[in-house]
Amino acid sequence: MIGPLVRRVSSSIFVGRVAERAQLESALDAATRAEPGLILIGGEAGIGKTRLTRHAVSAAVERSAVVARGHCVETTAVTLPFAPFVEILRELLRGNPRIRGALDDGTVTELARLVPDVARREPTAPGDDEENRMPLFHAVLETMRQAAREQTLVIVLEDLHWADGSSLDLLRFVVGSLATERILAV
Repeated sequence: MIGPLVRRVSSSIFVGRVAERAQLESALDAATRAEPGLILIGGEAGIGKTRLTRHAVSAAVERSAVVARGHCVETTAVTLPFAPFVEILRELLRGNPRIRGALDDGTVTELARLVPDVARREPTAPGDDEENRMPLFHAVLETMRQAAREQTLVIVLEDLHWADGSSLDLLRFVVGSLATERILAV
């Protein structure tokens, strides 16, 4: 015998989470005023983290912000270093020639380590030692700063709990380096 069919019901109306939505919108308003920030959305599976993130993205788009997303991937055998940032950089650089044009050659060379199609050269491995990573980290930060020059930039890192150590280090560096940029990390 087959059990009852379970159907997921979803509404386009966002019910509840008034305090959380207000915090997200306040952080977005602050980023628009050049007060950068980081919002972490956490909770048990099924509690509505994705829905709240979608609300944040919609609110950002309504305010004419640039939104770039990256996903952390659950892997068992192989780590994918910097995976969410590869997605974010591709989205920022492919969709906006102004950003790419504002970057100096050294920054572009570093970015090509993560996004080979940014520059015409053979990519090298990102490297895990501090000396090799710092120029790359600065290049990612500069790209985000350029993206946020004319509009607020919201970067969304999905499933951060699956992030590799390199991605977390890069996130800490970027967020820790922000001062007056119009950038919000979610």
